[in-house]
Amino acid sequence: KLKRGDIVLAAVGAANRDPAVFAEPDRLDIRRKENKHVSFGVGIHFCLGAALARMEAEIAIGKLVARFSTLKLATSRVRWRKGITFRGIESLSLRW
Repeated sequence: KLKRGDIVLAAVGAANRDPAVFAEPDRLDIRRKENKHVSFGVGIHFCLGAALARMEAEIAIGKLVARFSTLKLATSRVRWRKGITFRGIESLSLRW
């Protein structure tokens, strides 16, 4: 129960990993069709740089895959950054 003056902190660290929304939410799938993520916010809080970020990611990943066509994960474990505000990969070991 909340009382007047209580502080509430909303943690959205799992927002894009909801198994009710995403099949295999812990698997990176850049071709996922049903992708109702909230990474760039929603409504009036939608990120103004979303289009630029998507374009940068498409170019960077495209160039990486074109240059290193045999690129694979070097491990089945991915190290995630700890924190309650933002979730992300801390390190990702690759081999080619």
